[in-house]
Amino acid sequence: DYDAYYNAVNGKVNDMFYYYREQAALKAKQYQRALDDMVKAIELNPEDLTYRAELAVVNLRVGRYEEALNVLKVALEKDPQYAEGYRLMGIAQLQMKKDKEACASFAKAKELGDPNVDALIEKHCK
Repeated sequence: DYDAYYNAVNGKVNDMFYYYREQAALKAKQYQRALDDMVKAIELNPEDLTYRAELAVVNLRVGRYEEALNVLKVALEKDPQYAEGYRLMGIAQLQMKKDKEACASFAKAKELGDPNVDALIEKHCK
């Protein structure tokens, strides 16, 4: 149990702890805890883009599309070659009915080598 561990070490945990606890919270559909844990992981390690992508995914799951876009924009400012960021941005844009922008984001993800974007392009951009 992550909470028991947190208490046992008097809260002296690192960014990976918050990431793992977020994964468990997500499986348990504890979305607010998942969001809070990813914010804390980013605070402890702002350069790890995986945390930003994960925060965007949780935001997408709870329908906070604009927030997901904002998180991804920061990630892409840190690394303009972050293909997964463009794919996730496209998913958020689709949800916001911005199909043209979504397809442009998917195209950029494909250009950068994202292997998971082909099905999205096939489904939404043909």
